[in-house]
Amino acid sequence: MSNHLQLSRVAKIATSKSRIQETKHLHIEISNAYESGLKASQIEIHTNKANAFEDAKLALQKKVKLFIDRENQKLSAKKNSFDKALYLYTLAMTSEQEKEAIEKIKFASLLQVPRRMSAEMLADEIRKVLSEDKAKAMIKVCSLFIEHMKNKVRKFHSIDENDPDITVIEQDYSDLGDICENNNRNELHLITGPTGSGKTVNTLLPTFEGACYDDKMPLFINGSRALAAAMLNPDDPRYYKWAHIEATKGVLGVVYKMMLDEAYGDHRKNSNVLIIDEIEDVLDLCTQTIAGDGSLDALKLLNERLDAQIHKTPLVVVSDAMMSQNTFERLKIIAKASGKKIFVHRPKVKPKNTNVTVMTEAQCTSKINEASKKLQNVFVYNDGSQDGKESKFNARYNSLKADNKVQVNAAFMHSIRAHELSNPASFADKHQVIFASPTAKCGLSIPNQSYKTSAIYGYGTSAPNDLLQAAHRARCTEEVFLALNIKGNYCSANEDRVLIDMILKDQKEDLSKASFNEMMKDETLKMIAERIAFKNEARKYFEFTTITMFEQNGYKIEYLNEDRISKNSHQKQGSKANEEGAVIEKEERYAGIINAELIAEEVAMQRRADGDINTQQRKFELENYDLRKFYNTEKVDTLLLDFDYSGRGRKQVRNHMMSRGHVYGTSLKDQFNALTVKTFFEMVSTRDDFKFTSEDQGAKIKAWVEAGTLKTGEHTELVKDYFFRVFPNARFGNSTLTTLKDILDTEFGMTLKSCKDQAYKLDAKGNKIENKSGKGYQRYCHRAFTATMHEVIEFFLAAHAGELTVLSFTERTQKDACEVIEVTQTSKTSDEELKEAKAKSDSIEKAIQNLVA
Repeated sequence: MSNHLQLSRVAKIATSKSRIQETKHLHIEISNAYESGLKASQIEIHTNKANAFEDAKLALQKKVKLFIDRENQKLSAKKNSFDKALYLYTLAMTSEQEKEAIEKIKFASLLQVPRRMSAEMLADEIRKVLSEDKAKAMIKVCSLFIEHMKNKVRKFHSIDENDPDITVIEQDYSDLGDICENNNRNELHLITGPTGSGKTVNTLLPTFEGACYDDKMPLFINGSRALAAAMLNPDDPRYYKWAHIEATKGVLGVVYKMMLDEAYGDHRKNSNVLIIDEIEDVLDLCTQTIAGDGSLDALKLLNERLDAQIHKTPLVVVSDAMMSQNTFERLKIIAKASGKKIFVHRPKVKPKNTNVTVMTEAQCTSKINEASKKLQNVFVYNDGSQDGKESKFNARYNSLKADNKVQVNAAFMHSIRAHELSNPASFADKHQVIFASPTAKCGLSIPNQSYKTSAIYGYGTSAPNDLLQAAHRARCTEEVFLALNIKGNYCSANEDRVLIDMILKDQKEDLSKASFNEMMKDETLKMIAERIAFKNEARKYFEFTTITMFEQNGYKIEYLNEDRISKNSHQKQGSKANEEGAVIEKEERYAGIINAELIAEEVAMQRRADGDINTQQRKFELENYDLRKFYNTEKVDTLLLDFDYSGRGRKQVRNHMMSRGHVYGTSLKDQFNALTVKTFFEMVSTRDDFKFTSEDQGAKIKAWVEAGTLKTGEHTELVKDYFFRVFPNARFGNSTLTTLKDILDTEFGMTLKSCKDQAYKLDAKGNKIENKSGKGYQRYCHRAFTATMHEVIEFFLAAHAGELTVLSFTERTQKDACEVIEVTQTSKTSDEELKEAKAKSDSIEKAIQNLVA
């Protein structure tokens, strides 16, 4: 133990026999030990229960060993701040210590929920450590605190529409149009619709053009040159680079130039309409010391001029999809002082049907590559660093395997290619993956319907609401992959601390006490510091805030690491509790469907028309009806549910029916779906006995998917627009043989068997080539398999087609049998035929069990 340092503040523990040194300055002794070269594993703190709380805090902070009454506490096993806080709570001896530990637990819970675990999982962690009564109380404390913090998140991305000083108008922006038309009143209009709702195209630009036409000298302000160039042709005389040279009827440009450059003094003076787009970005820029000469004086002037412009201009239109409460309060103060009425315009928003799957960076990259293999288009937003060798932006970009990808970053926006974004649809058509940085967050909007997947890598550079907006830069997004990796993102959320830092950084050595006190009282500087602190507060618990924002905006949150179905999940959950919960959930769902009330077709249709499907019981009844109707059966049972597997069985049966020319539905889309399946099946079934080898790896099918077309009547569509819709699990990797195999297995439920006998190799004359031993002939060593329809699929396909009626097919004694009646059969069955039917029934039941297994 000579190379170990053992310390204690307790005299009874630090005796001469124990070789433990007594000290009242543990912190200093441990720091000195580190400086002398000792490692954390060589330093021990020995204490008793009375002093355990304070000593444990120090041990956790310094990462050294802790012994309480000679028992090693094994602190290294406590991996996260929540486990550590919970451990401290068990050591608390006074009410003050309990209160301190509870505060640590509350805030540590935000780092776990919802990013790493659900609220239920957090409760389980608490129960493992605390007694029943204490655990119950602590779970309640954490739940209430998490809910309280979720409510606070709303202020970061939305305003209080119940404010008595505003009038809320719900209407589509296409109906709103030019706000300044026939409007000379003092008004402030807030356009708060979500990304993609048409704020710019339907309201801001028409208002700008209308004000120019009416000689009202509109000022259109935003926060980036890229956005300005996207809204107005840079050759237009109203573009801010030229407006001060020529006599113009309006100006569109960046806030710095528009407010600080004296060349625009007359424009500011004569303006009767002010339009501010992306107000959050504009006000954030007004907190950064890059305006003018970079001093606080220039920053103060920028904010004062902007507020004064809002105050003096009769009609002000402000737009942002994520307008914060901080922004709203600032605008409301100005509006009241200038006598403006406040109107909030929001469109009628349909509920989102978009899933956000939270995952790791590696999982996100894998998902993007999977989508690329399926020839899907993906929009990617990455706010990682782009400087130095460890560029997170470039590392993720280079990890993508798409053949046609493009970076939209600062270098792109300042290159000659930037003008390509003026036609985003054409730009998007040329690329399979668009990989964007925060530089392109403003003005980049992809309308193409082929971009249904978005992926977000968040490292904390962008604000949480920027990540939320990035999710729908591709307007037709249906699924979002979200990977968050936030480290060391602490910034002060105390406005006094922020203001002090601003002043010290600006004045440096020239600061006197009198000037410091004067600057601390300056209202404009206090307003700037308040906004910085407000934004820092949103970043404090970045992952919690981001995911909560998605939840509050109607997105459905899922976790890839909780997926118990996917066999290829990168982060499988081996938790016994989760698996047991899945079994219980399945049993309850099966029981609910099987025992549901039998409803008739007209009842089912009426309920769906009325939307009467909100209760679980209603859903069970409709599922029972759907299964009975589809499989032509009078009763739903366990074996049927096992085969159907939440719709998989129905999908396989439908695919076989469509391969025979059947169409489900009457729309043009339904016809193309059926044509895709039928054409694919015809292409693979031309092979003898569905036999495939690597010499015929489906190159023809892959080429058909990539460049082929489908035609029905006068309508023509691309194959790739439908192929992955009807075969969502298809993947075109290096081996197209595997792709065909997987499609036939998953989408058609066909039985696949390997072929051992391969074709012989032939010489130029067509003779077999002997092997080296001379005792046989050489064969090709390619993989091969044959595909045949599984008898279970045949049975349910016949049932669905109406060739069979299944009266009873489940839980029965060994003496009972499933009764199958052929619809076309009218003659009486003999005993021998009944035995055959029973044997067939037992065979099918066993086959289903094997298939499900």
